[in-house]
Amino acid sequence: MRDTSMRTTLRIGVLDNDNLSVEYMKALLGRLNRRDEVSLDVWGSSDVATAIHRCCFDAHRTDVLFLDMALSGMDGVGVCRSIREMRSRCAVVGMTSYHMDTYRKPLRDAGGQALLDKKRLVEELPEVLAVVSRGSCYPVDGDFLTVEQSLASGSDCRQVRPLSESEKRVIAMTLGGMPASRIARELGIAESTVFSYHRNIKDKMGKRTWSDVLDEFRSLHLF
Repeated sequence: MRDTSMRTTLRIGVLDNDNLSVEYMKALLGRLNRRDEVSLDVWGSSDVATAIHRCCFDAHRTDVLFLDMALSGMDGVGVCRSIREMRSRCAVVGMTSYHMDTYRKPLRDAGGQALLDKKRLVEELPEVLAVVSRGSCYPVDGDFLTVEQSLASGSDCRQVRPLSESEKRVIAMTLGGMPASRIARELGIAESTVFSYHRNIKDKMGKRTWSDVLDEFRSLHLF
């Protein structure tokens, strides 16, 4: 890897439906650990809600997320859009085995920094990681936006009334497929508290039902 703006540790995430693919990607990244004296702290998941939570809310923020574009439940474009609209500065790199043109423009418009052909991962990964870990796009002369450009391009979207970080977590987990019972376990709260969050969010947004809230976030392309 090249200059990473003096960072000595990078937190890297991998999201893929296939656990074997997650482990393969982690192994490839492991080969780059300590390269140019940069340590990589790599996590992997096959769960969309977990990945979004780690990219947007973890105390130790994720610097780069590598995600498969053909996820179940929410595709890679939706995951990228969610991360960007939550104002996370995590760089997002899509990966696909399908035709690149299928995802290039949707991922770019969602705020991604690069799209990789899975067949070229071994040769491209070192350069891609070096570039996107600085918030840049890959290739640097391509049509993807940097992280800051992506955030700025979405700043004029319609905005909902300000929500707390806990309220955002509940929404992210719900639209990531988690039922209220699991959200309660993940956040260490009672299930009734989850429903209290529902009521507070509905009040802030002026919605009658929880379904109306979720529909609003989808219409804003937040999820």
